[in-house]
Amino acid sequence: MRWPAEKVNTDFVSLFRSISAQAETLDLYADVLNDLFKFNMSTFHDHQSNLQKEIDGLKEKITEAMDIMMEKEISSLDFKTLKSRYEEKVTSLERKKIAMDEVTVNRKYVLRCTEYLKNLEQLYVKVKNRTKKAYGEFDFYRKTRL
Repeated sequence: MRWPAEKVNTDFVSLFRSISAQAETLDLYADVLNDLFKFNMSTFHDHQSNLQKEIDGLKEKITEAMDIMMEKEISSLDFKTLKSRYEEKVTSLERKKIAMDEVTVNRKYVLRCTEYLKNLEQLYVKVKNRTKKAYGEFDFYRKTRL
């Protein structure tokens, strides 16, 4: 059974109004999130700086090991072993650093979402009918009305 799109859309807008928080509440939530991000950013930058220092230190150790090998104090096999060990650590630390960079990118998206939450019904109204159908609004209507 299909329901008239206009009725479904009206009911959906009503649902969004009923589950949406007040704008003042969302503003407070956004302020708390912003303060939390700011507080964590100083620790975050310190941690990132420490990671970079550790990466630079490991790369320096590779260079030092190469110099020692060139002076014939260690074998090329020992150098390859050391280099491999240090490069694994560098790769691991660089992955951590990249993951941390994503946190700063997520900040702007999280804060922007609080604005979207204020206007759920307006966002829904602006979405094209094709998108609404794709997300199964008709199934939603049937499930909530039966």
